[in-house]
Amino acid sequence: MFDPISTSQPRPVPGDAQALAEALRTAVGHEARRLEETLASIAGRPFGVGVGSPGTAFEVAFRALGIGPGDEVLLPALGSVEAADAVARVHAMPVFADVDPRSLGLCPKSVEARIGERTRAIVATTLLGDAGGLETIANLAARHEVTLVEDASDALGASHGGRPIGKFGRVALLALTDDRPVAASGATVLATHDDVLAKRCRRFGAGVPDEDLDRAGVDSPLDDFRAAVGLNRLVRLSEALEARRRIADTYVRRLSGVSDLILPAPRGDGGGAWPRFVVRLSDRFSPFERDEVLEGMRRHEILATTGPVATPLLVRHGHRTGHTDGAFPVAERAAGRSIALPFHEGLSEPEIDLVCQTLDLMIQRTSFRRD
Repeated sequence: MFDPISTSQPRPVPGDAQALAEALRTAVGHEARRLEETLASIAGRPFGVGVGSPGTAFEVAFRALGIGPGDEVLLPALGSVEAADAVARVHAMPVFADVDPRSLGLCPKSVEARIGERTRAIVATTLLGDAGGLETIANLAARHEVTLVEDASDALGASHGGRPIGKFGRVALLALTDDRPVAASGATVLATHDDVLAKRCRRFGAGVPDEDLDRAGVDSPLDDFRAAVGLNRLVRLSEALEARRRIADTYVRRLSGVSDLILPAPRGDGGGAWPRFVVRLSDRFSPFERDEVLEGMRRHEILATTGPVATPLLVRHGHRTGHTDGAFPVAERAAGRSIALPFHEGLSEPEIDLVCQTLDLMIQRTSFRRD
């Protein structure tokens, strides 16, 4: 027997303990402000506001933008669960658009077809680190005078068209969750060029109500301890991104001959990152057969998981929007056939070989049983 090969591997890194000890000695808020400035700078923004979690950050941003009852927020139909939940918490209506089959980001045609008089914001993501189409969505939002909220967390430190990811929207969300190259238990920063919006975000994030907008605060400021850990790990951001690129390249080489897999395309132009490595089974496999492949891998101690979900089909959002199966064909096909493979800097080449061999074997077995 061998130890299970996990999808991610959060672990202490050198300097974490010292960073936490230093946070105890400094003034309250010092480390949080440093992380705000650092992440905002990475995104090419002058202002950063720390918030306690990604979901809360979305809510703070929506409240600061004045979004509420009667408003609509356009979201990708794949992933963005935290954003959709935050839309519901501010009593606005989520409106979903299908995704591009290559990047799995918002499909511009689907977005444009859904922009209406009540549309107040578009949430664009760099899902799985791919920035493809982000500039097109930003231009589309500007043309329709709709605010772009950019979830840049999956591509932190990357760029697209010479611009850092996080500089395309009016406000960008940068979250350091445990499945990303820099992990700090969900410490999140909202980065923007708008000083008025930054002040509103800070008030709402600290739980201070805004009398002008008649909105209550959220009371979820960023704490110094997670900020200190995030700062310590951000020093190694370039190293972590490069390590993940090498692992992704190895996966692509090993799996390129498996005809029933759709592999993520290599990111050119520095335009993306690799927070996770997600493959998709071809359309001749059903979601049930995908689950069979996953179960087979787990029996072999390889803890692969499903990929991003089709958010509008979740019960809590489907009930509000009335969406049913088939409304978002690209997102639904991707959600039902995606497999997130083990992916972290500690992954060795023999482990990658074992993952790839086992995945190929499980695909063949599932295909053989059907045929």
